[in-house]
Amino acid sequence: MFSLAPELQLSESGSKYRTRNKIIQALNLSVDTTQQISNQVVLICFKVTSAFLPLMMLFLDLNFILGSWQKVNTGPVCFGAKDNNYGAFNVKKSGLLKTMKLVHKSGSIKCNTNRPASYWGCTFEPLYGNNSLMTIITNAKKQAILPPAGELLEMAHNDCDKKHFYTINGTTHESPELIYRDLPNKASVSRNQELQIWYGQDWIDCSEGNNNDDQTCVDVYAWYG
Repeated sequence: MFSLAPELQLSESGSKYRTRNKIIQALNLSVDTTQQISNQVVLICFKVTSAFLPLMMLFLDLNFILGSWQKVNTGPVCFGAKDNNYGAFNVKKSGLLKTMKLVHKSGSIKCNTNRPASYWGCTFEPLYGNNSLMTIITNAKKQAILPPAGELLEMAHNDCDKKHFYTINGTTHESPELIYRDLPNKASVSRNQELQIWYGQDWIDCSEGNNNDDQTCVDVYAWYG
């Protein structure tokens, strides 16, 4: 609501016609003033944005240089412990892969139905020791990417004489995240390329008969170098 100046108020001797003109002039002045204020606000916003733009660009450049976790999957990726029950997902962009991580969403796996469950490995300590991990990321040809084949271990006294498990300091059977070590040589991946998540025993088709039918479901994140 506009508050009229005293001189615009109707008086007994004043002309309604002249008063109406003064009201219109006052309204026009208010519109012009509002427009001027609006223009000033826009100008100030532009100047502030211009001042911070270099900092914003620097932040984006650092983010690109230093890298960050980028989510790969849209829905949970699930994998089981036997019968070729791997989980598949597709890479979202091409580049050099530095490492990946899996974030637990639900479920767990047992390498023996009489043993405690694990998100990532096998809890049968007489054979595998403490906190052995068997969650392996491969390409579509089942070739290990993370961890690289050179970091995988094999059993000393068991029928499973192929490399299929590993350990990562600080990562346990119930860790909410499985963060792989950085690759010594970054892996080249292509957009839409399929990668797979395997459980070690299922991956080498060994000693999986006693494994349970459950699955571990995860979100997948990539870090590009």
